[in-house]
Amino acid sequence: MFRVQALVDKGNVKANCQIAQKKLFDTLRDITNASKHFVLNTDGQKKQIVTDVSKPEIRDMYAYLIAGPVPYITVDGALPSLPELADLTMQSLDWILQGNSHAFPQQLDELLKKVFLPLQGKS
Repeated sequence: MFRVQALVDKGNVKANCQIAQKKLFDTLRDITNASKHFVLNTDGQKKQIVTDVSKPEIRDMYAYLIAGPVPYITVDGALPSLPELADLTMQSLDWILQGNSHAFPQQLDELLKKVFLPLQGKS
């Protein structure tokens, strides 16, 4: 009951989020819908922000030292890895289900902004 009430108390979570938080939700939407829905629904294509999902690669120290090859997601010139997005998703869900504050956590907001920063020379 507490978890359901927490969602009701927070209201429409996405409507109260900043740009970086909405990017996370939109990225997850694109990944979950994949190409099947974009072929069937042209309105979905207009909302799409993910432009590419790489095959598993090593492009950062986390992948090199710990995870091994991982997929990277291209979003508005940024290139977060799937493990980064998974971690941020779990932190966001933790806030939605168990957080004490109605405001999105500042530390999580800063992490999202860093993850979705465009790579140098990209826009």
